[in-house]
Amino acid sequence: RDRDYAPTDEVAYLHAIGEALGLESFHLGGNSMGGLIAARYAAAYPTEVESLWLLAPAGVGSGPIGELATLKRGDHVPLLARTLEDTDHVLTLVTHKPPYVPRAVKRALAERGAADYDLHMHVFYEINDEWTEAPLEKRVAGLQTPARIVWGEADRLLPVADADVLRAAMPRSSVLRLPDIGHLPMIE
Repeated sequence: RDRDYAPTDEVAYLHAIGEALGLESFHLGGNSMGGLIAARYAAAYPTEVESLWLLAPAGVGSGPIGELATLKRGDHVPLLARTLEDTDHVLTLVTHKPPYVPRAVKRALAERGAADYDLHMHVFYEINDEWTEAPLEKRVAGLQTPARIVWGEADRLLPVADADVLRAAMPRSSVLRLPDIGHLPMIE
């Protein structure tokens, strides 16, 4: 909890990892919060990122208002599971057709989620606070990095229309919409 988790900090951590690995350039992708961080990284270090793969990246501010954008600091974040019931609810939020997950795995996820709940709330609100101050589309406006923006048309967390907002901001981007897919295309 004593670390900083705002996107600016996450980009700095990622840059330090790339430097430690001796990477001069690379392809970068991420989903949701990871997509936000990947896009912000490319905006901060455009010569280091050869291409972007953004799966329903968080942080778009000028599109339709999604469920997460309405939360106030301290509100329960529906993505955070503390019980078996919460875990089932999270699965219905992030997938269009929730996959089978064994009860023992759900229990382990709920136990871990309960143990880390305060930290996860802290992380979510640090990220949320920064993206509401400066939406992603403003930070990547004019970015020349080739980008593939992928979005599930059945995403309940972040509106699929946000893909068009990012496409308009990033001249070398393209959008792929996936029918009957939710927020986590890699699972579905």
